[in-house]
Amino acid sequence: MNKTLSTCGRKLVRRLIVLAALGLATLCAPALRADIKLDVLKTASGSYSNVTVFTRTSTHLSFSHAGGVAVIKLSEINADSIAAINGSNTASAAAGAVVLNGHKSSATEPSYTPAKDGARLHSLTTALTANPLLKRTLGSVSRNIIFAVLGGMLVGWLLLCFCFHKICKKAGAEPGVLVWLPVLQLFPLLRAAQLPLWWFVIWFIPIANLVAQVVWCVRISEARGKSPWLGVLLILPVTNLFALLYLAFSGTGASGEKTAPAPFGTPRPAAA
Repeated sequence: MNKTLSTCGRKLVRRLIVLAALGLATLCAPALRADIKLDVLKTASGSYSNVTVFTRTSTHLSFSHAGGVAVIKLSEINADSIAAINGSNTASAAAGAVVLNGHKSSATEPSYTPAKDGARLHSLTTALTANPLLKRTLGSVSRNIIFAVLGGMLVGWLLLCFCFHKICKKAGAEPGVLVWLPVLQLFPLLRAAQLPLWWFVIWFIPIANLVAQVVWCVRISEARGKSPWLGVLLILPVTNLFALLYLAFSGTGASGEKTAPAPFGTPRPAAA
């Protein structure tokens, strides 16, 4: 168990280092130089293969390699590797001096001349995205985001269908399995609101469908024994969510009995 946690911890730390290096390198894009590629970069603590240098400062060197991304001090780099980076075979690089643009600058004078920042940033992006560890990290993050979004959409859809199921049951209409299916759930919802089933067609006619939705909101509120004004809240954004939950989980009207509306088209009784 402890071994598994330790392995997961190391992987997480490596991924965080890769992402941090990517962000740092992007922020430092104006200071990037032309790519320097080395087969091997030797340091005091080991060596790196397939090296691509993308950032140099007066004290540190940032690069990608076969195993990831690293940032090390210039003082830790082997003299031959420093000479290779500088494009010089002289031993002066071992003292910490870096040869740039044909002249030697000391480690305390970061006198670099920026050139073509766009090309440098492109080179950095290419080097980082070609790194297998970074690809796996970004791929994993992308998949997690996609799964989270799809999972949230599924939970939201199931909650919506469950509310419709409760509303139909409390309105005295059997919802059946259709209430869980997209589009077809309109049939049990129309039945619960005492509306003709052929109104299903109106739902797909522009402008007319807006009128149909308003009528349905008012009728379903009446079918649940609530005030028709609740249908207004069911139409408006934001309030429609709370109104839907209220219709689904609240009791019936004040009398405790269902007061379903008369079938659509039935004439209202004349006033006394």
